[in-house]
Amino acid sequence: MSKFYAVKCDEDKIFEDWESCKNYLSDRKNYKYKSFSSYEEAEAFLSGENIYENSLQDDLSCGYAVAYTDGSYEERLNEYAYGAIVFSPDGMQKSLSGKGNDPLYVSTRNIAGEVLGVLSALKYAVTQGFQKIKIYHDYAGLSFWAKGEWKASSPISVWYRSEYIKLARAVDVEFVKVKGHSNNAFNEKVDKLAKSALFENKIEEPINDGYFCFSGDDITHKELCNYIYKQAIKPQYFENENSMTFCLPNEKIVVYRHKSFIIVGGKREKLFCIALNFALEAAKNKYDILIEDSFGFIPETFSGTALSRAIIQNVKTSDCSPFIFFALNDVYNKMRSLIMSNGVKTYKISTLFTGSENGYKYINGGENAETINELYNFYYFYRTKYLSLNLGVDEAMKIVGQAEKLLGK
Repeated sequence: MSKFYAVKCDEDKIFEDWESCKNYLSDRKNYKYKSFSSYEEAEAFLSGENIYENSLQDDLSCGYAVAYTDGSYEERLNEYAYGAIVFSPDGMQKSLSGKGNDPLYVSTRNIAGEVLGVLSALKYAVTQGFQKIKIYHDYAGLSFWAKGEWKASSPISVWYRSEYIKLARAVDVEFVKVKGHSNNAFNEKVDKLAKSALFENKIEEPINDGYFCFSGDDITHKELCNYIYKQAIKPQYFENENSMTFCLPNEKIVVYRHKSFIIVGGKREKLFCIALNFALEAAKNKYDILIEDSFGFIPETFSGTALSRAIIQNVKTSDCSPFIFFALNDVYNKMRSLIMSNGVKTYKISTLFTGSENGYKYINGGENAETINELYNFYYFYRTKYLSLNLGVDEAMKIVGQAEKLLGK
């Protein structure tokens, strides 16, 4: 690999080999010098220009999010790690890092870390609603596997390409190969992030963020946004050309169109579950894909209560209240079905009930009146409190169990 050596002196010099540079410096004291991978970088050093910062600003001005990624490996620990920095189009910066030791991937050493770095940057971009991103990386396989220019045959490459294809539905990706250890400040920072994760267990990554993606033929952007707005009881929202951001205290999601897809990204909390419920009802034959995208697993059976139970069991979080929404929706649908079976219109169900000392009572009566009363009182109690609930695992499971009992499951 060729190198260029820049020397700051009365007449700045650039040498193309170390011997020439060393001979020049032999009888000169206190001259500042540095090595570079390209002549342009050496020139920039002598002129005081920061070509990496300039390149970043050019990318951001064109609407790109920008990510620098790197991987690391330590044989004594038998672990790999990654570091990534993502700049949003408005210049905000997010650091990401993590480590692993999966037996399937650890033999690839730092390549496993390189892969994780790119995937973490892409997932962050999708969950934030960035629609195009440039990935600066120093391992060629990251681009070649992703684009199909190298055949993915090893476990790490097969997994990487599969995950990349899913994420690339939601964001346009451009790879830029850079030389490792080339005095690029951003490369050095992500290398440090990876090593800090590896040796000091310092992990920096998004907490509880997720996304799901579906065809715009199944659901329209407007229908989904209207549903979120109604079910979240008029949350704060911000609208851009191709996206809508909904906010509650301490959580937000972004809903945006990308090519033929609609994407929802953000914290996997109440707004996220409300949006996912609408998608599941509109495209039931694709529920397994939607749930796997959102939570990383496929439930054995599908119903609202089964999904609530499975998510509570599989997702580690201190607040499980967002996940009872699917069980509550099962109760609502059962109640609505019973009301409709009596020939009653259900445009606004609340108008069919009146308050009493024992809760709400169905005013139309009939053979299913008692069951309808039980379903409505349960649903109303938890649905009106949903946005303020904070439930541990046992509390959330108890509510799901009550729903299952009411539904006869």
